[in-house]
Amino acid sequence: MPAFGPNGIVNLNPTSPKITYTLVKDDGSIVTSSTDKTQIEAQKETLSKQLNSELHIVEKETRLI
Repeated sequence: MPAFGPNGIVNLNPTSPKITYTLVKDDGSIVTSSTDKTQIEAQKETLSKQLNSELHIVEKETRLI
């Protein structure tokens, strides 16, 4: 939550970055996302077999403002 301080606008509730893991096909389409790495790794094997496609895990850092 922003507030006015002696040095201008400051954030009273600083946020920490959130890591998300996304399963992506070779063509770039997103299959699923999760914040739990072990869950996404387990889904990768299962979904690769179901979709008959190679899937890649993409890790992204998200910061909320």
